[in-house]
Amino acid sequence: MPLFVPKKITGFQVSPPVQGDKSISHRALILGSVFPGITKIIGLNEGQDVMCTQKVLEGLGIKTYPGDDHVLTITSPVALKPKTHLFWMGNSGTTARLMMGVFAGVPETIYLDGDISLRKRPMGRVIQPLTDMGVNVQSRSDRLPMAVTGTHHPRALTYHVPVPSAQVKSCILLAGLFSKDTTTVIESVPTRAHTEHMLQELGYPIQINDNIIRLTGKQTIQKERTIYVQKDPSGAAFWVVGALLLPMSEITLTHVCMDPFRLKYIDILMQMGGNIRITGGEIVIRSSHLHGIHVGSEWASYLIDEYPILFIAASLAKGLSQFDGLHELRAKESNRLEGMMNRLKRFGIETWTHGDSLFIQGQSGHFNDPNIVIDADHDHRVAMSFAILASCTNGCYIKNYDTVSTSFPNFWSYLLFK
Repeated sequence: MPLFVPKKITGFQVSPPVQGDKSISHRALILGSVFPGITKIIGLNEGQDVMCTQKVLEGLGIKTYPGDDHVLTITSPVALKPKTHLFWMGNSGTTARLMMGVFAGVPETIYLDGDISLRKRPMGRVIQPLTDMGVNVQSRSDRLPMAVTGTHHPRALTYHVPVPSAQVKSCILLAGLFSKDTTTVIESVPTRAHTEHMLQELGYPIQINDNIIRLTGKQTIQKERTIYVQKDPSGAAFWVVGALLLPMSEITLTHVCMDPFRLKYIDILMQMGGNIRITGGEIVIRSSHLHGIHVGSEWASYLIDEYPILFIAASLAKGLSQFDGLHELRAKESNRLEGMMNRLKRFGIETWTHGDSLFIQGQSGHFNDPNIVIDADHDHRVAMSFAILASCTNGCYIKNYDTVSTSFPNFWSYLLFK
């Protein structure tokens, strides 16, 4: 049954909840598991995607002990050994791609599968380097379901990442942890660096020199460690755009991950006229009048998760906006390029594509019909983006919004019942 998201008469004054960062949470669980000992993780994201990674790791022999206030303690054995050979990746591309790097060091055949959305997502970009490392991967059309047969000692690899991807980089580095030699990853465009920075913080000997990352496998770290997970800037983006668009809004977000690669959308919104101030670990957002913008393709690798909500901001801004280099949006949980365009048209917004560019004529829609029905197609970022648009206009109905729980379990409770 569709969920009705009503119009909000006033803006956000109470600071909304933000989950622990999903990308960091995946990596905290994985890196806490591949090294023997005890890891305490504070602030873990508890969405379904991260819980999927946790369940996969439990299937490899780690034990988990939930505590109060989003604290999880895990104990890891000397060597990961599968208790089952069929692992469910759910809707999580991050779980699938990063765990393939872990499976590279497990000398048994492991079968991976996921839901209908994940089965559509390409895995070739991690299959190729893993194959070069001596891992046997069997699949149809480089997609799930697949079988991965690892080895005690994956071959070391020097790999130039052809398409900017933090997941590909992380997969190779994770596989490299099991190698006897030095693995090198070279990026043409820098991407989020959570994996390598977390390895540094855990005391693992890793070399980071601009766009070149090197690590030698089979190294050790302390037997007891603590990982703090900061709040998710991608999840915060929905509240940031909502506060900018809704009148009489003023909110402060605290303890958000301040990695500059994760906050590029803030730069875009400020260029659009957004009243946003960052001081220390706080982001302060006030209602603003936004204008259109041209976002070149050089921004694409930094904004891949935030494009849907930026399209909403552009729809209610004054003037024309153009977003270039969006080909990667076709390979997300859904085809977000054509999908977002077609859904915006339901609101009467003038929008069109040319190649891999999307054009949006801001304020061109007819927003007085609360009976519009949007099918989110089980894509959590699409569902949350149109929930913000509905709240800023006159409401709408959203179908197939269930996967919001994969990343942001308490999103609806704040938006609808605050």
